[in-house]
Amino acid sequence: MNHDVIDKLINKNVNNITYAIKNVAERGIISVEAEADVFEELRYRREFKDVIIGEIYESYFLPDRHEFDWQIIQEFVETITDSNTVSFVKEAAGGGILGAVAWEICRRILKAIISTMKKNSLPKSRVIPYKAMLADADTIERFFEAHDSARIDTIEESTNIPRERIYPFLKLMGFVHHRKKHNCLWCKPGVTP
Repeated sequence: MNHDVIDKLINKNVNNITYAIKNVAERGIISVEAEADVFEELRYRREFKDVIIGEIYESYFLPDRHEFDWQIIQEFVETITDSNTVSFVKEAAGGGILGAVAWEICRRILKAIISTMKKNSLPKSRVIPYKAMLADADTIERFFEAHDSARIDTIEESTNIPRERIYPFLKLMGFVHHRKKHNCLWCKPGVTP
């Protein structure tokens, strides 16, 4: 094995990692312990959007992946987290219909994707993941019409949807994920355990 070649390959990135660690060490780490992940806020940050996109891509598009699916999912997530959409959903919250509006937007986007694919004669195999996403969104929404909060194992068992496919929808819809005191409890936006 040629260690010089390996060193050359990783040196730039190791230097970047070293730089980042040194900067944090110099300024100090401000550690803020949080009881929960509030996806109503986190879903607007690029790194969390990318996680949601990746989770959807990985759990719905195996093994037949195509790069255009990533782009479509990205647009799907961007539409739901767009500032105009958020403003509209928040206004609807004043009327007590926050959850219904967010899920309706989700469903409409998925229906538009499915319809456009059919109109453009894409193979049925390309449409199947989006139909599964739509069915899962409907099922998860119905579950939370009857529950303000639930643990992931209860959601999974009640909906017959694998948790890998539940997580991205809960994050995208702005649910709160409790990790400490109420371990792995998912609450609708605005609901406390």
